[in-house]
Amino acid sequence: MMKKLSFFLISSAVFASLFFVIGVLISRANEERKIETRKNLFVSYGLRSDGKSPFVSLPPFLAHNSARARLGESLFYDKSFTRTPKRVCSYCHALNEGGTDCKIRNGVMTRPVYNAVFSTVFMHDGSVTNFNDAVRMMVEGKNFCGGMPISNIVEKLSKDPKTVRKFQACYEDGLTEKNFLDAFSQFGRTLITSNTKFDFYFSGSTNTYNASEIRGIEIFKARNCISCHNGPALGGRKIYEGKKVSPLRGLSFRKTYLQQRPTSELSTVLTFMPEGDVENTEERISLIDFLKTM
Repeated sequence: MMKKLSFFLISSAVFASLFFVIGVLISRANEERKIETRKNLFVSYGLRSDGKSPFVSLPPFLAHNSARARLGESLFYDKSFTRTPKRVCSYCHALNEGGTDCKIRNGVMTRPVYNAVFSTVFMHDGSVTNFNDAVRMMVEGKNFCGGMPISNIVEKLSKDPKTVRKFQACYEDGLTEKNFLDAFSQFGRTLITSNTKFDFYFSGSTNTYNASEIRGIEIFKARNCISCHNGPALGGRKIYEGKKVSPLRGLSFRKTYLQQRPTSELSTVLTFMPEGDVENTEERISLIDFLKTM
């Protein structure tokens, strides 16, 4: 009887150890796969990272065609194809205000254009999954620039010799719908909010953050904020409860937050985040201090 019991106990211990080892190996493999996926994502944008950290500093801008980007910038301020002067892109997406005037129009707050190039879902409900398609919707939409089809815009712009020459200088086939959208796309690659405290810290400048901000990093991780706010811009890649998860990068440049209940207080924003309503006052302050560095 004792021999059978001993054999059973030994066998149980062996199987328990085996399952533990298998669990550790699976967990390690999953973590390595997550790191590799994250690294590949960052590398796809030309960002340097080993993938071990969910955070990465942003460059001043991504690789782009400078001449086409300048053309896109001119279109960003062009009033000739909008319904009214207030429908021009730069009116709502004020670059000196973080890329948005934070006003509610047709029930939706204006989204910031900074770091939009890192998004994979666009519009407030994430219904668009391509940057150029998002530009098309904004330009053609009656609630945005004015509702004129891009084909009509191209036809209108083609009557302006100066605009035609600009496109001919940038594109072999000149002014076309495709090139009109590409010019915006090239300009979008220059709209990056880099050179923040966040960027300096995650570039290796370890004396940039104070103790509270460093605690904020750990709280951000511990509360799994990264499950929604991930990628180069920490957001813009996922839908949560029917709404696009806003990128956190560029947060320090904005004055108003939240689509549904606009507020200028980040502490109020946290109360609407899953696991974000931090009861501990010191932890809440540290998390907010960290967010303000972005």
